[in-house]
Amino acid sequence: MSWVEEIVLRDVTNAGLVVSDRIGREVASQLDLEEALEASRYSSHPYSTHPREWPPLIEVEDTWELPPLLIERYNAAGGEGTALCGIFPEIRRAWASVDNSLFLWRFDKWLYLR
Repeated sequence: MSWVEEIVLRDVTNAGLVVSDRIGREVASQLDLEEALEASRYSSHPYSTHPREWPPLIEVEDTWELPPLLIERYNAAGGEGTALCGIFPEIRRAWASVDNSLFLWRFDKWLYLR
């Protein structure tokens, strides 16, 4: 091995040690998710209450079934697809996604979907 290769190998080895040490310190400084969730079960923990900057909690007044086309698309995937849904109350729209398809409809015109 030439002296250039030895220097490069030593520098790479030192860099690896520095990076590994830095990663170890970063990981040690992070809060473990399981510990945080367990701690949140106790009322004295600061994360056990509803944060002020979050929107207020809501009560469910009414529910509707999802549009038939959306149900068909989900069932076509054998019930194994990824499905998410939500609302945009400011524009009176509901949305749902099934795998790579996005559905958007007016929830105040629900009768027209049936």
